[in-house]
Amino acid sequence: DVYKRQYVMGAEGEGMDRALAQDCDLQVSIPGSGAVESLNVASATAVLLSHWYGRNAM
Repeated sequence: DVYKRQYVMGAEGEGMDRALAQDCDLQVSIPGSGAVESLNVASATAVLLSHWYGRNAM
C-alpha cells in the first residue's frame, strides 16, 4: 500500500546512523544551491512531505 511508509530523518550534523541507513529500502537527499551548508531537519521534513503530498494527493 502506497500509504504505509516510514520516513527516517538523519540528524542535522551527523546524518543518519549507518546501520539504520542500511536497513532502509530507499535513501533520498535534497540537493542544495550552495548558499547554505544544509537544511535543518524540520525544513528537510517539510520539503519531503510536501513533495510526497504533491505526487500522491487525491
